[in-house]
Amino acid sequence: MNIPFELKLIDQYWLPASESSSRDPHGCAEDTTSHGKIALRLYGQDISGCDNQDTDYGMNQSAVKLLQTVFIDHDLNKASPLFFHGCSIFGTCPNCIIDFKVKHISDDEVVLDHFYVSGGPINGDSMRFYDKSVCLSNIEYAKAILSFARKALEFLPPDKKSPGLEHEVEYYKKLRIEHKELILFVEKYLQERSISQAMKEKAASFEVF
Repeated sequence: MNIPFELKLIDQYWLPASESSSRDPHGCAEDTTSHGKIALRLYGQDISGCDNQDTDYGMNQSAVKLLQTVFIDHDLNKASPLFFHGCSIFGTCPNCIIDFKVKHISDDEVVLDHFYVSGGPINGDSMRFYDKSVCLSNIEYAKAILSFARKALEFLPPDKKSPGLEHEVEYYKKLRIEHKELILFVEKYLQERSISQAMKEKAASFEVF
């Protein structure tokens, strides 16, 4: 039986990816957005759009957005989707994003639907997966997101240095702190198997540009 929802981080790097230092966490000082390839599968079908060589997503932004959805709902928002295009740490462009609705039916069940995928094959229809819907345990959803977020965080150095990009570095560090704190929240949720109102409010307070 195919698993309803799978998310894996396949590769993570700085740009330009052609440089040998791009996969060194301390390499490519000019980049503050970690980029990556993912596998996003619904019942075994990969909808990531990463079959296109030019498709990569902003991992440090996307991890925070996804971790939030363990606790709170998410509606479609092309300006702040679940998977950002890795073009800038201060936002995204719409031509290579993934977004979908996350609706918590209860603390134990979550529904994912209205999948919007603008990356992938040239002239691919962004709405080609829009009618897909997945209902699963929030525990299983949280485990998938947590595994992805942990792997993303491993690549992100706390002492990132990008001379001349101090404002970007400041936001990079803020985002990394939120990333780490949200991982701790999800770990606590998986231990206690309950979501408090305080957890929901804290998760909602984080802001990703």
